[in-house]
Amino acid sequence: MKTLSFLLLFLLFISDAESQPIPTIRQIYDFNVNDEFQTKEDNNVYAPSYRYQTIIKNKSYSIDSNSVNYTSIHNSYSVYYPPGSANPVYSYHSDTTNYSISNLDSLITKIIPHFPIDSCNSFHDTVYIAPGYCNKIVYKNTRCNNCCFEGTYYQEIYGVGLGRVYYFRQHAADSDIDIYMSYFKKGNQYCGTPDPLFTGINSYDKFNDIISIFPNPANSKINIITNLDYKLTLTDITGKSILNQISRNKNETFLDISFLKNGMYFITIESQNGICSQKLIKN
Repeated sequence: MKTLSFLLLFLLFISDAESQPIPTIRQIYDFNVNDEFQTKEDNNVYAPSYRYQTIIKNKSYSIDSNSVNYTSIHNSYSVYYPPGSANPVYSYHSDTTNYSISNLDSLITKIIPHFPIDSCNSFHDTVYIAPGYCNKIVYKNTRCNNCCFEGTYYQEIYGVGLGRVYYFRQHAADSDIDIYMSYFKKGNQYCGTPDPLFTGINSYDKFNDIISIFPNPANSKINIITNLDYKLTLTDITGKSILNQISRNKNETFLDISFLKNGMYFITIESQNGICSQKLIKN
Protein backbone atom coordinates (compact mmCIF):
# COMPACT_ATOMS: atom_id res chain seq x y z
CA MET A 1 0.00 0.00 0.00
CA LYS A 2 2.87 2.41 0.79
CA THR A 3 4.43 1.69 -2.60
CA LEU A 4 1.14 2.38 -4.36
CA SER A 5 0.65 5.63 -2.44
CA PHE A 6 4.18 6.69 -3.32
CA LEU A 7 3.63 6.00 -7.03
CA LEU A 8 0.40 7.99 -7.03
CA LEU A 9 2.14 10.92 -5.36
CA PHE A 10 5.00 10.67 -7.85
CA LEU A 11 2.57 10.81 -10.78
CA LEU A 12 0.84 13.81 -9.26
CA PHE A 13 4.05 15.83 -9.41
CA ILE A 14 5.06 14.93 -12.97
CA SER A 15 4.79 17.72 -15.54
CA ASP A 16 5.40 17.81 -19.28
CA ALA A 17 7.18 21.12 -18.97
CA GLU A 18 10.57 21.51 -20.57
CA SER A 19 13.56 20.89 -18.35
CA GLN A 20 14.49 23.83 -16.14
CA PRO A 21 17.93 24.84 -14.83
CA ILE A 22 18.80 23.52 -11.38
CA PRO A 23 17.86 26.21 -8.83
CA THR A 24 20.23 27.66 -6.26
CA ILE A 25 19.90 27.39 -2.50
CA ARG A 26 18.98 31.10 -2.51
CA GLN A 27 16.05 30.45 -4.84
CA ILE A 28 14.80 27.44 -2.87
CA TYR A 29 14.97 29.14 0.54
CA ASP A 30 13.68 32.55 -0.55
CA PHE A 31 11.10 33.06 2.20
CA ASN A 32 9.39 36.31 3.15
CA VAL A 33 7.93 37.55 6.42
CA ASN A 34 4.49 35.98 7.07
CA ASP A 35 5.07 33.12 4.64
CA GLU A 36 3.42 30.01 6.08
CA PHE A 37 4.16 26.34 5.42
CA GLN A 38 2.31 23.27 6.71
CA THR A 39 3.67 19.74 6.45
CA LYS A 40 2.43 16.27 7.38
CA GLU A 41 4.14 13.10 8.51
CA ASP A 42 1.85 10.08 8.41
CA ASN A 43 2.57 6.72 10.01
CA ASN A 44 0.74 3.47 10.58
CA VAL A 45 -2.45 3.35 12.63
CA TYR A 46 -0.71 2.67 15.97
CA ALA A 47 2.05 5.24 15.55
CA PRO A 48 1.58 9.00 15.94
CA SER A 49 0.94 11.17 12.90
CA TYR A 50 2.53 14.61 13.00
CA ARG A 51 1.46 18.01 11.68
CA TYR A 52 3.79 21.01 11.48
CA GLN A 53 3.27 24.71 10.84
CA THR A 54 6.07 27.23 10.19
CA ILE A 55 5.48 30.99 9.98
CA ILE A 56 8.35 33.29 8.99
CA LYS A 57 8.56 36.29 11.36
CA ASN A 58 11.90 37.91 10.50
CA LYS A 59 14.51 37.75 7.73
CA SER A 60 18.01 39.23 7.43
CA TYR A 61 21.15 38.65 5.38
CA SER A 62 24.81 38.43 6.32
CA ILE A 63 27.15 41.24 5.27
CA ASP A 64 28.31 39.29 2.21
CA SER A 65 24.69 38.29 1.37
CA ASN A 66 25.75 34.65 1.18
CA SER A 67 23.76 33.62 4.28
CA VAL A 68 20.18 34.33 5.28
CA ASN A 69 18.87 34.31 8.84
CA TYR A 70 15.25 33.52 9.68
CA THR A 71 13.18 33.75 12.84
CA SER A 72 10.20 31.41 12.65
CA ILE A 73 7.29 30.30 14.78
CA HIS A 74 6.97 26.52 14.75
CA ASN A 75 3.71 24.94 15.86
CA SER A 76 3.10 21.22 15.79
CA TYR A 77 0.86 18.50 17.11
CA SER A 78 0.70 14.74 16.98
CA VAL A 79 -2.34 12.48 16.83
CA TYR A 80 -2.20 9.00 18.33
CA TYR A 81 -4.89 6.32 18.61
CA PRO A 82 -4.05 3.90 21.44
CA PRO A 83 -4.67 0.23 20.55
CA GLY A 84 -8.34 -0.61 21.00
CA SER A 85 -9.40 3.02 21.41
CA ALA A 86 -11.40 5.18 19.01
CA ASN A 87 -10.45 8.35 20.92
CA PRO A 88 -7.36 10.19 19.68
CA VAL A 89 -4.68 11.55 22.00
CA TYR A 90 -3.31 14.95 20.96
CA SER A 91 0.08 16.38 21.94
CA TYR A 92 0.93 20.00 21.15
CA HIS A 93 4.18 21.92 20.94
CA SER A 94 5.14 25.48 20.01
CA ASP A 95 8.45 27.27 19.79
CA THR A 96 10.26 30.20 18.17
CA THR A 97 13.55 29.39 16.47
CA ASN A 98 16.38 31.23 14.76
CA TYR A 99 18.36 29.53 12.02
CA SER A 100 20.71 30.36 9.15
CA ILE A 101 21.09 29.00 5.64
CA SER A 102 24.45 29.54 3.93
CA ASN A 103 26.09 29.04 0.52
CA LEU A 104 23.09 30.72 -1.06
CA ASP A 105 24.59 30.94 -4.54
CA SER A 106 25.45 27.23 -4.69
CA LEU A 107 23.13 24.86 -6.51
CA ILE A 108 20.61 23.03 -4.34
CA THR A 109 22.44 19.82 -5.23
CA LYS A 110 25.14 20.89 -2.75
CA ILE A 111 22.98 19.88 0.23
CA ILE A 112 22.07 16.47 -1.20
CA PRO A 113 24.22 13.55 0.06
CA HIS A 114 26.15 12.02 -2.84
CA PHE A 115 27.09 8.34 -3.01
CA PRO A 116 29.72 6.85 -5.32
CA ILE A 117 27.95 6.11 -8.61
CA ASP A 118 28.43 2.42 -9.33
CA SER A 119 26.34 -0.70 -9.87
CA CYS A 120 25.09 -0.60 -6.25
CA ASN A 121 24.30 3.11 -6.01
CA SER A 122 22.14 5.39 -8.11
CA PHE A 123 21.54 9.13 -8.28
CA HIS A 124 19.10 11.04 -10.47
CA ASP A 125 17.79 14.59 -10.43
CA THR A 126 15.08 16.41 -12.35
CA VAL A 127 13.75 19.96 -12.48
CA TYR A 128 10.17 20.56 -13.58
CA ILE A 129 6.97 22.50 -12.97
CA ALA A 130 4.80 20.83 -10.33
CA PRO A 131 1.00 21.24 -10.68
CA GLY A 132 0.65 19.77 -7.18
CA TYR A 133 2.44 22.85 -5.83
CA CYS A 134 0.53 25.42 -7.87
CA ASN A 135 3.00 25.31 -10.77
CA LYS A 136 6.07 26.13 -8.72
CA ILE A 137 9.41 25.03 -10.15
CA VAL A 138 10.75 22.09 -8.14
CA TYR A 139 13.95 20.11 -8.00
CA LYS A 140 13.55 16.37 -7.38
CA ASN A 141 16.36 14.05 -6.34
CA THR A 142 16.01 10.27 -6.34
CA ARG A 143 18.84 8.11 -5.04
CA CYS A 144 19.53 4.64 -3.73
CA ASN A 145 22.42 3.60 -1.51
CA ASN A 146 23.71 0.01 -1.35
CA CYS A 147 20.94 -1.11 -3.69
CA CYS A 148 22.58 -4.47 -4.43
CA PHE A 149 21.63 -5.63 -0.93
CA GLU A 150 19.08 -4.13 1.50
CA GLY A 151 19.46 -0.67 0.05
CA THR A 152 18.01 2.59 1.27
CA TYR A 153 15.85 4.49 -1.20
CA TYR A 154 15.41 8.26 -0.95
CA GLN A 155 13.39 10.88 -2.73
CA GLU A 156 13.52 14.59 -1.93
CA ILE A 157 11.71 17.48 -3.61
CA TYR A 158 12.58 21.15 -3.14
CA GLY A 159 10.37 24.00 -4.38
CA VAL A 160 11.52 27.46 -5.41
CA GLY A 161 10.54 29.75 -2.53
CA LEU A 162 9.19 26.78 -0.56
CA GLY A 163 12.20 24.91 0.84
CA ARG A 164 11.91 21.13 1.05
CA VAL A 165 8.38 20.05 0.17
CA TYR A 166 8.78 16.27 0.19
CA TYR A 167 11.03 13.68 1.85
CA PHE A 168 10.70 9.93 1.51
CA ARG A 169 13.02 7.22 2.83
CA GLN A 170 12.47 3.49 2.54
CA HIS A 171 14.55 0.65 3.95
CA ALA A 172 13.51 -2.96 4.38
CA ALA A 173 14.53 -3.06 8.06
CA ASP A 174 12.93 0.25 9.09
CA SER A 175 9.59 2.00 8.91
CA ASP A 176 9.17 4.32 5.97
CA ILE A 177 9.58 8.06 6.52
CA ASP A 178 7.12 10.09 4.46
CA ILE A 179 6.93 13.86 5.02
CA TYR A 180 5.23 16.24 2.60
CA MET A 181 4.05 19.83 2.42
CA SER A 182 0.25 20.00 2.39
CA TYR A 183 -0.28 23.77 2.31
CA PHE A 184 1.62 27.01 1.84
CA LYS A 185 0.87 30.73 1.81
CA LYS A 186 3.24 33.17 0.13
CA GLY A 187 1.97 36.72 -0.16
CA ASN A 188 -1.40 36.53 -1.89
CA GLN A 189 -0.85 32.97 -3.12
CA TYR A 190 -2.47 30.08 -1.27
CA CYS A 191 -1.91 26.47 -2.27
CA GLY A 192 -3.31 23.28 -0.74
CA THR A 193 -5.71 22.76 2.14
CA PRO A 194 -4.82 24.34 5.51
CA ASP A 195 -5.09 22.25 8.64
CA PRO A 196 -8.17 23.43 10.60
CA LEU A 197 -6.18 23.40 13.86
CA PHE A 198 -3.75 25.90 12.34
CA THR A 199 -6.23 28.07 10.42
CA GLY A 200 -6.23 31.62 11.72
CA ILE A 201 -5.01 30.63 15.19
CA ASN A 202 -1.88 29.66 16.98
CA SER A 203 -1.99 25.92 17.53
CA TYR A 204 -1.99 26.59 21.26
CA ASP A 205 -4.88 29.02 21.36
CA LYS A 206 -7.33 26.15 21.77
CA PHE A 207 -5.29 24.78 24.66
CA ASN A 208 -4.63 28.19 26.18
CA ASP A 209 -8.36 28.88 26.34
CA ILE A 210 -8.45 26.49 29.27
CA ILE A 211 -4.85 26.53 30.58
CA SER A 212 -2.87 29.72 31.17
CA ILE A 213 0.80 29.72 32.24
CA PHE A 214 2.54 33.03 33.08
CA PRO A 215 4.83 34.91 33.33
CA ASN A 216 7.38 33.63 30.84
CA PRO A 217 10.26 34.42 31.22
CA ALA A 218 10.09 34.19 35.01
CA ASN A 219 12.60 34.33 37.88
CA SER A 220 10.89 32.98 41.00
CA LYS A 221 7.46 31.49 40.29
CA ILE A 222 4.92 30.89 37.55
CA ASN A 223 1.13 30.92 37.75
CA ILE A 224 -1.01 28.16 36.29
CA ILE A 225 -4.72 28.91 35.86
CA THR A 226 -7.16 26.20 34.78
CA ASN A 227 -10.31 24.40 35.90
CA LEU A 228 -8.93 21.05 34.74
CA ASP A 229 -7.19 18.31 36.65
CA TYR A 230 -3.70 18.01 35.24
CA LYS A 231 -0.27 16.50 35.63
CA LEU A 232 2.72 18.82 35.21
CA THR A 233 6.26 17.75 34.34
CA LEU A 234 9.22 20.13 34.27
CA THR A 235 12.32 19.01 32.33
CA ASP A 236 15.63 20.57 31.40
CA ILE A 237 16.96 20.83 27.84
CA THR A 238 18.43 17.30 28.05
CA GLY A 239 15.00 15.85 28.85
CA LYS A 240 15.87 15.13 32.49
CA SER A 241 12.79 15.36 34.73
CA ILE A 242 13.20 17.99 37.46
CA LEU A 243 9.73 18.23 38.95
CA ASN A 244 6.38 16.43 38.75
CA GLN A 245 3.14 17.83 40.11
CA ILE A 246 -0.51 16.73 40.04
CA SER A 247 -3.25 19.30 40.58
CA ARG A 248 -6.95 18.56 41.14
CA ASN A 249 -9.87 20.99 41.29
CA LYS A 250 -7.76 24.11 41.74
CA ASN A 251 -8.42 27.22 39.70
CA GLU A 252 -4.95 28.71 40.21
CA THR A 253 -1.70 27.22 41.42
CA PHE A 254 1.83 28.54 41.77
CA LEU A 255 5.00 26.73 40.81
CA ASP A 256 8.19 27.71 42.63
CA ILE A 257 11.11 27.86 40.17
CA SER A 258 13.47 29.96 42.31
CA PHE A 259 15.74 26.94 42.84
CA LEU A 260 16.38 26.53 39.10
CA LYS A 261 19.51 27.78 37.39
CA ASN A 262 18.97 30.40 34.72
CA GLY A 263 18.27 28.86 31.33
CA MET A 264 15.68 27.12 29.21
CA TYR A 265 13.29 24.42 30.44
CA PHE A 266 10.17 22.70 29.18
CA ILE A 267 6.80 22.44 30.93
CA THR A 268 4.52 19.59 29.88
CA ILE A 269 0.87 19.73 30.96
CA GLU A 270 -1.22 16.58 30.56
CA SER A 271 -5.00 16.83 30.98
CA GLN A 272 -8.17 15.33 29.56
CA ASN A 273 -7.83 17.72 26.61
CA GLY A 274 -4.43 16.41 25.57
CA ILE A 275 -0.77 17.13 26.19
CA CYS A 276 0.82 20.56 25.81
CA SER A 277 4.57 21.19 25.91
CA GLN A 278 5.80 24.76 26.32
CA LYS A 279 9.22 26.37 26.60
CA LEU A 280 10.00 28.18 29.89
CA ILE A 281 12.83 30.69 30.35
CA LYS A 282 14.23 31.11 33.89
CA ASN A 283 16.09 34.40 34.35
